[in-house]
Parts: sequence; C-alpha cells; structure tokens
Amino acid sequence: MDIRFFGIKNPWRTGANVVAPTIRRKVLELLPLWLADDEIVVIHGPRRVGKSTLLQAIVRELLVVHGVPNTDVYFFDLDTLDCSDVLASPSTLID
Repeated sequence: MDIRFFGIKNPWRTGANVVAPTIRRKVLELLPLWLADDEIVVIHGPRRVGKSTLLQAIVRELLVVHGVPNTDVYFFDLDTLDCSDVLASPSTLID
C-alpha cells in the first residue's frame, strides 16, 4: 500500500480536522459500551447503506467526544486500497 493513500484516508493523524457527517445515529450511543469491551465489532451490510459513513461518524466521535488520541485511530478502506502488506506487518504504521 502506498502510505500516501493511508494519509488521505486518515487526515486526523497529521492534525487535520475530522470531516465527518454530523448526523446523530442511534448506534453511536453504543460506542462507550464498545470501547469498554475487548471484543472486535464488525459492521457489515449490503453496499451503499452507509457503513463507511457510520465509520466516519465513529472516528469523529472517538476523536472529538471521547478524546482518543489521533494517532490511535486507523481507518482502512479495503474496497479501494491494497492493505494486505500493512495488515501483515502493522509495525509499519507505528509513529
């Protein structure tokens, strides 16, 4: 994966403001419960139903509302990027 594409999908990691929908979704109320749990949360569904939009809203919620450090939030768009090399060796993403 070209690391430049990673930066485009994760602009908050370099201090840029988070651009995400401000539409409140009921599912965001579950975020504190997810953060308190060590389980993996999977978001799945048909194409074009708002999964990526929801993930962008979750990123915004994590950074703005919950104060998670910007270097601790990663977004991978597996539809458009070949992330297999990064996922095979995640240490390449450590700042």
